[in-house]
Amino acid sequence: MVAPTAPAVTQEELRLWIDKARITEIITLCCRAADRLDLPLLRSLFHADATDDHGGMYSGPIENALTFLVERAEGSTTTTEHVLHNVYVELDGDTARSETYATACHHRDIDGRRCDEFLGLRYLDRFERREDGIWRISARKVVWDWWRTLPTTAPTLWSDAADPRFARGVRGPEDPSYAWFAGAQ
Repeated sequence: MVAPTAPAVTQEELRLWIDKARITEIITLCCRAADRLDLPLLRSLFHADATDDHGGMYSGPIENALTFLVERAEGSTTTTEHVLHNVYVELDGDTARSETYATACHHRDIDGRRCDEFLGLRYLDRFERREDGIWRISARKVVWDWWRTLPTTAPTLWSDAADPRFARGVRGPEDPSYAWFAGAQ
């Protein structure tokens, strides 16, 4: 008996897989940049003339969206965590469209109370590979599938009394992940 073998991968198929992997990496890095509030990284993932549509929260040029993100983060939102699920990408030459399912958790103050927001959403992204050959987002639309806000009822790692036995996630380059990727143990 002879085991079946898969057909050879063509150069075109390989190129499509690589492009889809690069696009998926950009979507993943968007979440990392938002959660760590790493604006240089986030800015690098979008074309300078990109647009962002977060529905009733914000819609317009990406640079203004970044300003909105910072103001919201420095205002009422103390931490965020975005988790990606299904990522579907369709390629058409140097353009692509994707739909990414995600859940997000935001720890924030609402009307003077600590709350946890849980969101089910989808990112609809249009990508373009322009002169430099690098894929970047040219337009993003956020679709809100569900949203639930609950008062925080228990101490959390984000409180001032965080347990020192645990590595604490923070926004910016002081987060343990930056040292980790730089090769520090």
